[in-house]
Amino acid sequence: IQEYSASTYEAMPDVDDWHFVRVGRSGPEGCTDRDGRRASFSDQSYEYCPLDHTIYVGEQAMWDFYSRMGDAAPAVGIAHEWGHHLQAMVGVTSDNTLADAINLENQADCIAGSWSAWLVNEDIMVEDDFGDIGLLLLEIGSIEGPGRDHGTVDEREDSFIYGFQGGLSACNDYV
Repeated sequence: IQEYSASTYEAMPDVDDWHFVRVGRSGPEGCTDRDGRRASFSDQSYEYCPLDHTIYVGEQAMWDFYSRMGDAAPAVGIAHEWGHHLQAMVGVTSDNTLADAINLENQADCIAGSWSAWLVNEDIMVEDDFGDIGLLLLEIGSIEGPGRDHGTVDEREDSFIYGFQGGLSACNDYV
């Protein structure tokens, strides 16, 4: 991800830290939520914290993605979280509406798609990986209705493909 960032957006500051949260442990408490409560990260976390510019990845979540969906799934999940870092660094924010939040999630999927296209061009991502990514997007897509906080499966797949085909600059269309 850092190589992709340097080659496509040279002025983009790196993530300050990548924190791996081991099974049975919790990560540092550095972020606060909308209500001012400190967030705690666990072995199930896959999150970006805009306050400390850190990506938190839980060992159990990573293993779950890998074992159930394949080797590309945890990597694309991390690329999605890096997409949130990119949003924070360029000042893309939400007005705290559900529609804005979903739009930001879809934009992060678009960014993960552009990263994946770069991997294909670098001969790193292979045909088998696209099945893994499809399973990941199926798993993490929200259903319509109460409690929805991310894009639907179709929205997330469309966003990923949009970034894959159009590159990083195409993802600007989300804001």
